[in-house]
Amino acid sequence: MKKDWMAELIPEMSLPKHTQFVWQGINDEANLRQFLVSDINWCKCDVRLHPIDEEPILRHDSFKNSPLDANENWLTLDKLLSCVAKTDKSIKIDLKAGGIIVEKVMESIDAHGLDDSRLWINSNVERLQELGFWKLSKKYPKAILQADVDFLAPLICSVPGKARERLDMFTEWGINRFLISWQSKDLRTFFDRMNEWGFEVNIYNIPDWESFLKAILPKPQSITSDFNFPKWNYYGRGSGENGFHYEYSENYQYQNNETKKNKSLRRVSAR
Repeated sequence: MKKDWMAELIPEMSLPKHTQFVWQGINDEANLRQFLVSDINWCKCDVRLHPIDEEPILRHDSFKNSPLDANENWLTLDKLLSCVAKTDKSIKIDLKAGGIIVEKVMESIDAHGLDDSRLWINSNVERLQELGFWKLSKKYPKAILQADVDFLAPLICSVPGKARERLDMFTEWGINRFLISWQSKDLRTFFDRMNEWGFEVNIYNIPDWESFLKAILPKPQSITSDFNFPKWNYYGRGSGENGFHYEYSENYQYQNNETKKNKSLRRVSAR
């Protein structure tokens, strides 16, 4: 009862306009269909190269940890870019590798004529290193370029001078937003430091709807979520991490001369 009351008290339309919301896991047709009809502007996909033809495809898990299944269906980056380009929505691309994938993804983006103000590219500094981020920043000067700083969070809180040096270096590479997990410790101190220094922050790894609402309070520039929020009629399936999606099913109960429709949640294989 309390949670339903909260949903009425905090409707989707009351979410702050200054925060960018990102629907992650748009790696499959079902999530894509939901995203395209939603009010969420940004989608996030996970991009890897197909192990045989090196085409950019959408898949969260590595082929090493989760080998390619002969019956596996996947979306290509080209398909997603084509769908997004026909709308006024925008795309966040998470590069799951470095090297040649940067060039391949740039070719796909250019082929669809997507303005770089609608483009957001995420990776970690070990994968892309300075050269990879530098290429992207020169090619797409209006894009958001983001890197994970979970590894720096303890340093930001305990030895801020050293952390600031690293962040300034990453900024020189072209990185203009930093990614932090909602599960990180000392988030309040982290945000105080980042706000003081003028760095933009995106929060990810938010487990549920209540945590999503709390994540808005530090006023990050953006929040990335599965949007698995039935209270707002969002039924995000997740990214397929560890080989699983979320799936909802409807069931009906007859009680007190009324038929009530309920939705139940279960995990299903993503392959």
